[in-house]
Amino acid sequence: MTALPWVSFTTFCTRVLRLRLTKGQRVAARVVYDGVDPGQLQGDEREVARTIFGNVEVIPRLARRILVLCFGRNSGKTLIFAAAYGVYVMVYGDTRSCGPGDVPTVVVIAPRTRTARLDVRMGRSLIRRVPELDRAIEDDGKDGFSLRRPDGTLVAFAAYAASRGGAGGRGLPVLTFILDEAWFFLSDDAYAVTDRDCYRGLKPRLLPGGKAIFVSTPWPVVTMMGDLLATNFGVCSTAIAARAPTLLMRDNDPTIAADIEIERATDPDNAAREFDCAEGINAAGTSLFFDGDTLDAALQAGEHLVMPVDRWPYDRSIAVGADWGFVRNSSALAVAAHRSDGKVHILMLAELVPKKGAPLVPSAVVKEFAPIVCNRYEHHTVVSDEHYMEALREHLGAYRLTLRSAPSGNEGKALIYVNCRKLTAEQRLVIPCEPRFIVQKLLAQLKATTVKPLDGGGMRISSPTRAGTHGDVASAAVIALYEATEATRSRGRVTCYDPYSPMEGNDYL
Repeated sequence: MTALPWVSFTTFCTRVLRLRLTKGQRVAARVVYDGVDPGQLQGDEREVARTIFGNVEVIPRLARRILVLCFGRNSGKTLIFAAAYGVYVMVYGDTRSCGPGDVPTVVVIAPRTRTARLDVRMGRSLIRRVPELDRAIEDDGKDGFSLRRPDGTLVAFAAYAASRGGAGGRGLPVLTFILDEAWFFLSDDAYAVTDRDCYRGLKPRLLPGGKAIFVSTPWPVVTMMGDLLATNFGVCSTAIAARAPTLLMRDNDPTIAADIEIERATDPDNAAREFDCAEGINAAGTSLFFDGDTLDAALQAGEHLVMPVDRWPYDRSIAVGADWGFVRNSSALAVAAHRSDGKVHILMLAELVPKKGAPLVPSAVVKEFAPIVCNRYEHHTVVSDEHYMEALREHLGAYRLTLRSAPSGNEGKALIYVNCRKLTAEQRLVIPCEPRFIVQKLLAQLKATTVKPLDGGGMRISSPTRAGTHGDVASAAVIALYEATEATRSRGRVTCYDPYSPMEGNDYL
């Protein structure tokens, strides 16, 4: 590979990679990657920068290591601000602090591997445009590729799915890491993986000059990206925060404008979020239902979902909630108890997750869940919504379990969720801290729950679908909490004991 003379990122895009940048893309790239302060821009570019970054003139040096890029769909955020910049860092990034055998890597983390691979494919396609770079490619695969610099240094571009603690990038010297679609982080397995988890795992491995980049369209959930955007937009004190609608980044391209108008007519809420980046979590009248800090305060240090027998409080009302899913969604079970001290405890959470091409079977789900209800808690009623109810009655009946419907419709769902929010506000909800993975998943799903006012009164409560998860654990938990609260009011207390130990092979959590 012939050494390329150093150029700025915007020059690299236009002259080396032969990309055409719109005015919005050029302004954003100059400020974010080329070190230009918004106050240095002139004329139309200064006005565009004011829209993208807020009324900020100078960006502190330390803020330039964390980039928060909330851009609308089809704005070029993956091609230019992720893939092209990744290639740029491979060519010019500082690797002097690496030791022998180290492979400095541009790491892309996304909710799913196939999303991260898109950045890799785009980066590889850009390199094919430059013969000097293409000849320097050594390893080349769907999850990444490597390039040999003129000085002999091997650098790489690699894609990983989100995993706890940023495990995909651990052990690597990181040139820069990109959290693509950071607002949507939630893993496909039983773990709740957030952008904060990945950031904490990768930040210590950044090489000098490396950047942590959050790139996404907005979504109404609490994330580190959302927090950074809210605190830094127009200020840029700890990070560069940018927010730009699609049409600004694409110079009002008429074809894209027509597509957006169709989306506005058919799904205005989605258009406001996806194309206009309308104030993140408050887009189009939608807001978060639970306060995240209040939920975190419900965590009880030292408590475990599997309580030893000698620590169990016997004076309580037991309730069992379930959420049934078999093909795309999980089946989840939750047990809650109303204690004599007035607090409502979550005692147990369990989840069975379908695998691709292998949906859950109702009889098998009941076979796993029924012994927990019957043996461990000596309870005989399961409450769930009406989905799959008739298909499950016969299977549950074999274990002498009764299936009862939770309050239904928008009003019924609101009643159940409002009860949970009231418990958290009154500091009466107790959530054990362990096991961490299932508790984190519960909290992540509760924090993702949104509410939107309906015309004529009432509200619609929703659990966003992210990476194949649709709030299943949270749904089971809020039903159990509601039933435990109602049991104290109307049915008195139930005395139970705990002779049960988890069966081998059971997905008991």
